Amino acid sequence: MSKSVTNSYEWSTVSANYGLWVAGQAGINLSAVQADLVIVKATQGTTYVSPEADTQYQGAKSAGRLLGVYHFATGDGAVEEAKFFLSNVKHCKSTFCNNSSTGYVEQHP
Repeated sequence: MSKSVTNSYEWSTVSANYGLWVAGQAGINLSAVQADLVIVKATQGTTYVSPEADTQYQGAKSAGRLLGVYHFATGDGAVEEAKFFLSNVKHCKSTFCNNSSTGYVEQHP
């Protein structure tokens, strides 16, 4: 699924991965999806936990996909939202992302 791309200007090769963001789509078969990576929505604000997050996380993990989880920030307070997110994903071994209502995305290893 990954694809190598040659940049003729710099004479270098870059590898591209194809990914999928999932945010509550129930019943998605992640082993049937042609994607190198899956990023699962775990939480939003300070109260919402995706009811499908654990199933989607385990499905992507079982399918051998690169894996990430993300939090949709709403502006309820950065510290409170971060604590809420981390308390709900402490079992996850993946890349963590923050997706705010402004569209800004930041990755945290």
